[in-house]
Amino acid sequence: YVSGMLTRLGQESAALLVGSTRGPSYVHDRLGLGARRESLVGAAAYLALWLTFLGGGTLGAFALGRIELWSLALPAAALVLAAAADWWRPSYP
Repeated sequence: YVSGMLTRLGQESAALLVGSTRGPSYVHDRLGLGARRESLVGAAAYLALWLTFLGGGTLGAFALGRIELWSLALPAAALVLAAAADWWRPSYP
């Protein structure tokens, strides 16, 4: 998942740098990437997600060194809350 996300970040960044062309374009035609504005939004979203993964891993490693097994309490609680929310109001039709 992470490698695919980094690939999409690279593709959106390339589309942002290349911009729109008048003729055929690999970035736009084959990859299906849109205009610069759409690529900016996509690249920003992928970058924010990647930085969230990086920050979570760093914070988790720091917390594991400080409070050991209790560092899993917050992620476990988030999973329980997400499961309860999905049970209460399913995300599928």
